[in-house]
Amino acid sequence: MPYRALGFIVLFSFALRMLLRSDYLDDWDSVQFVLALGNYSIVYHQPHPPGYPVYIFLGRALNMLLDNGQLSLTVMSAIFGSLCLIPTYLLSRELFEERTAAVAAIILSLAPAALIFSEVVMSDIVSMFFVAATAYLLFLGISSKKHYYLAAFTLGITIGVRQTDLMLIPLFLLVAVYRRDLRDLVSSSAIMLASVLSWLVPVILDTGIKEFAEAQRLQGQIALQNGTLYGAGWLNPEKMMHFLQALFSLFVEGWSIQFIAFLGLTIVAALMRIKAGKIDPMDKRMIFLMTWLVPYLLVFTLAYQLYIPRYLLPVFPPLAIIFASSMVSILKQTRKRWQRGLVILIFVVLISAMGGQALHQAYNLHNSIPAPVQAAQFIQKNYDPERTLIIAGNSFRHFQYYLPGHTVKLNWFTAADDWYLTPERLCGYLMENRTIISEGEPISFADSARPMQFAREGRIYPKHELVALYEYDNDNTLNLSIFKGEGWHGQESWSGVPTRWMTEEATLLLPSDANRSVDLEFIALAFGHNRTLEVWSQDGLAPRDVGESLTEIRVPLILRSGCNIIRLRVPEGCERPCDQQESVSEDCRCLSLAVQNLRAV
Repeated sequence: MPYRALGFIVLFSFALRMLLRSDYLDDWDSVQFVLALGNYSIVYHQPHPPGYPVYIFLGRALNMLLDNGQLSLTVMSAIFGSLCLIPTYLLSRELFEERTAAVAAIILSLAPAALIFSEVVMSDIVSMFFVAATAYLLFLGISSKKHYYLAAFTLGITIGVRQTDLMLIPLFLLVAVYRRDLRDLVSSSAIMLASVLSWLVPVILDTGIKEFAEAQRLQGQIALQNGTLYGAGWLNPEKMMHFLQALFSLFVEGWSIQFIAFLGLTIVAALMRIKAGKIDPMDKRMIFLMTWLVPYLLVFTLAYQLYIPRYLLPVFPPLAIIFASSMVSILKQTRKRWQRGLVILIFVVLISAMGGQALHQAYNLHNSIPAPVQAAQFIQKNYDPERTLIIAGNSFRHFQYYLPGHTVKLNWFTAADDWYLTPERLCGYLMENRTIISEGEPISFADSARPMQFAREGRIYPKHELVALYEYDNDNTLNLSIFKGEGWHGQESWSGVPTRWMTEEATLLLPSDANRSVDLEFIALAFGHNRTLEVWSQDGLAPRDVGESLTEIRVPLILRSGCNIIRLRVPEGCERPCDQQESVSEDCRCLSLAVQNLRAV
C-alpha cells in the first residue's frame, strides 16, 4: 500500500471516528479524566491512581485550542485511534510485506473495540498508539542504535499514558539480547528512566510524596483484590478455566464473533507452513510478536478484573498483524485461480462482517444516552437542588459532573473527606427536611421507596447499563424507618425476601422524632458455622447466638430523639466463600450474618 493510500485510510478512519464521537461521558473514568483537565489530583481521583499524567498533559494541550474538556478528550481518542494504523502498518511491512501491512491496517481500523473506544473519553486508545509506536521503534532498534534509544524514550512516555504498559519491558529487553551490546542496554535504560522521571517527578511534587505513595498503595490493593491472583485463584484449575473463558469472551466481544474465524485461519496458515517445511522456531518476527503478546496476556489472565474489552487494546495491533500475515500466507499457498478467488472472498466477507458490527455498535453508542446521564437529567428536571441530597454509588462521578448545583455524596468511600458519607453524616442528613435520593439500591430496611430506573443496552457499552434511584421523603418515610450504615453488602432477594449480608462489623441508623423504647426485630443466619451477634447501642451490649438456619432475633432498645446509630459486631469475624477449601465459588465478599425482615416496633 503506497503511503498516499495509507494516508487516505487514516484520514477516513479519523473522519469516521469524529462523526460517531459520543456526546456524553460513558464511563466513571471518563468523568475523572475531564475533571482532571481543570484540577489534577490523584488524591481526589481526578483521575484515579496511578494518575495517567501523559494522557492528561496531552488532553490539556488540546484543550487549550478547543476549550471544552469532553470535546478535547474525545477528539484526542479519534486522533490516536486513527494514528495507530500508521505504526501498525509500518511494523507489519518491516516484519512481512506490503500486502500484510495493508490488511493489518484495515483489520485494526475495523476492530469493534478499537472503533468504540476511539469515540469516547478513555486513555486506552491513546495507549494503543504509543504501544504500537514503541514496538515499531524497538524492532528497528534491533539493527539501529538511534532507533533503540528513541524507542527507550518513547517507552518511558508510553508508561506515562498507562502504567500497565510496563508489559513492554520484556520486548525492550529482547531487543537488547539481539543487539548484544551491554553499553547500549545501560544507555537506553538510562534514557527510559529519564523519560519516566520527566512525568513522574512533577506528579509526585504536585501530589506530595506520602499522599502519592498512599494513593498508589490503595489503588494497588483494590486491583489485587479484584484480580485472578487474589486468594490463590490461579492454583484452582476450575477457577483458572473460568478466567480463561472470561478472557476469551472479552476477545470475542472486542473483535466480534469473527475473532474465532481469524484464530482458525491463523491455525490453518501455521499447519500449511509446517507441511511446507517453512516453520522456523527461531524466527525473529514471531518471537518479537510473542514477546509483545505473552506478557500482556499473562497480566490479563492473572491480575486484571476481566469485565471490559478496552483492557485488551494493547494487543490489538500484534493480533491484527498475525491475522493479516496468516491470510496472506494462505493466499500465497493457494495455487488454483478459482481457489484464490474464493479465499479472497472469504477474507473480504470476514473483515466486512467485523466492520459492519463495529459500525453498528459505534452508531448505537453515538445515538444513545448513558444510564447515569439519563438519571442526572431526570433529577435536574424534577428535584430542587437546594432541598435534595443525592447518595450516589457507581454514578457518583456522572452526578458530580452533570448535576453541579446538587449536593452529591458518595456512599462509604474514603478517598476524599468531603465526598463520602460516614454514618454520623448520613444521620444528620436524614433528620433534615429534605428529599433524599439513593442510587443503586434502597438504603432503608423498612420499606422499598419508589424506584426509578434508567437503562441502556449493555451491548452498546459494557458499563453503567442500569441506574436505579430510590426516593425518601422525610415527611413520610423517616418515622422509625431503619437505614443501613457501613458494613453491609448489597441487597439480595431470598425467595422474594430482601436480605443483606453483613461483614464483621456493621451499623444501623434509626431516626426518631422522640425518646422511645422499641424492639429491634429481624431474622438472621450465620455463614459457615454458629456465630455470636453483639448489638451495641447507647445503653450497652446485647449479645445473641445465631445458627446456620434462620433465627429470630429480638433486641430491646431505647432510642433518643434524633438519629440513633446501632452497632452490630460478630466477634468470630467474617469469611469469604472463595477461600473455602475445595470451593469453586467466585464470591469473595467477607460474610458473617445474613439479615432480613429488619424492623423496629
